[in-house]
Amino acid sequence: MSIARLGQIVLIMALLGAVTLPSFGQTLVNPSFESHPQNPTGWTAFGDGATDSDARVYTAPTYGLTAAFDGQRVYGAVKDGARMNGGIYQRISGTTPGVTYRARVRIYTFRTGDGEMRCGIGLDPYGGTSPYSENTLWFDPISSNNRWSVIEVTAQAKSSTITVFLDYGQSGMSGFAINYFDLVELIANPPPPPPCADPEAYMETGLTDRRIDLNQQVEAQHTVPPGYVITGIGARGSDGNVSRMRVRQNPLLPDGSLGEPEEVRFGYDPIGGLEANISLPPCYVAVGYGARAAGEFDVMTLALWARPILADGSLGPVEEFRAGFDAYHPSLEREFLADSGRVLTGVGLRMQFSDITDIWAETDRYRVYRPAGDFDLDGDVDQEDFAHLQACVSGQGITQASPVCQNALLDDDDDVDQEDLAIFQACLSGPGVLADLRCGD
Repeated sequence: MSIARLGQIVLIMALLGAVTLPSFGQTLVNPSFESHPQNPTGWTAFGDGATDSDARVYTAPTYGLTAAFDGQRVYGAVKDGARMNGGIYQRISGTTPGVTYRARVRIYTFRTGDGEMRCGIGLDPYGGTSPYSENTLWFDPISSNNRWSVIEVTAQAKSSTITVFLDYGQSGMSGFAINYFDLVELIANPPPPPPCADPEAYMETGLTDRRIDLNQQVEAQHTVPPGYVITGIGARGSDGNVSRMRVRQNPLLPDGSLGEPEEVRFGYDPIGGLEANISLPPCYVAVGYGARAAGEFDVMTLALWARPILADGSLGPVEEFRAGFDAYHPSLEREFLADSGRVLTGVGLRMQFSDITDIWAETDRYRVYRPAGDFDLDGDVDQEDFAHLQACVSGQGITQASPVCQNALLDDDDDVDQEDLAIFQACLSGPGVLADLRCGD
């Protein structure tokens, strides 16, 4: 991708994953590409899409796709062997200067050979027609890895017309390269991000004990502000260096939700495209990352490990996300995974002789404050919770391995014994009486 990106912190929101999101209004022409079997009526093509007949509307089922996200048709770029880069845009009149608008689109990427297929969305609040304009705010292109995902970008209108851009990029030389778009929306005064944890859960989340876990010499380095987590990372190499990195960071709110994301670019050449780029699904926080370089000083492989915030505010199991020209290469040159209970809050990389030689990492401890012993998450610690503790007692020195009893390990060892009972008694409040959130500390 050669599209210039805005070289400042911009607020965006990326909601990835096959999740159901409410629709808050469509003001675009032909938002689901249903108007014509081949031509995207109401949209104007740019880049290779203006001349290549393989960039058009497709009717599902079609190459690599069983069904459209909405209706029967999608807009797509489909190539076998060759590759193309471009997109489409639409100008929308009647917007109100000063009002915040969010552009949203569903994306689907698929491949059978090498390379990476990425989709992006841009918003020009001045209503321009050039995707290369410095006025255009972009959600940096990402892959969706054979599933419908959602990407979004938010901006405040500066005129009575704004422009939505859909951008696709393809790399590699063998096999099919496929990018699809469906159901584009423009939302005025968009609602806040959905909650991650159960809003009724009696708990608080927070970050403590920041520390540097890996302190190697790097070329590009960033630490998020206190109280923030990392929800995306990207990188580019040039002239034997890691010249450009990107971090998406969100504030972790006390109720277990993530606040609005912020984009940060850093490195000696921070403005421009990325060779590998990952944005996590909603409610995921990064706990580790790794990279590999090859070829003409390119970041070929980028991995990001993350954990979801669950309904009770705790973190779920580690999952891996990949990006890059050779995203699924079996090895990484440098990698870091945080200790259990910690999340990634700082990153940095260095390249020498087409290899990633050094990595830097900083972490915070992820804390969930809730009354110890409130197993049913109703806010009190009472006889119903005691029944669960009783059922989980293993005895001193005897490991309690049952998955349903892991929340009864109140003193953080691997048995449930009299020490856990003592903590439970200290938190006992009685039915209907909220217990002290930090009584278990």
